[in-house]
Amino acid sequence: MDLVTNSPSVGVERVSGYPYEMVLQPGMTLMLEPCPITADGRLGLFYGHTFIITEDGARRVTDCPDELLVATW
Repeated sequence: MDLVTNSPSVGVERVSGYPYEMVLQPGMTLMLEPCPITADGRLGLFYGHTFIITEDGARRVTDCPDELLVATW
């Protein structure tokens, strides 16, 4: 089962991605979504933020707090 389907991908066994050249432009949106998964692949966590690229940088549009998240079994 492939839990991470979009490149670039960083895993225990590999780091992969496709070469590309892209300049972020105002109005573009960007989703940063690290996905830590246990070594055995049984547990994982999708956590991320969406950003809009502006003339002055980027503006985060999600309001999920950045405090430490603790997941229990």
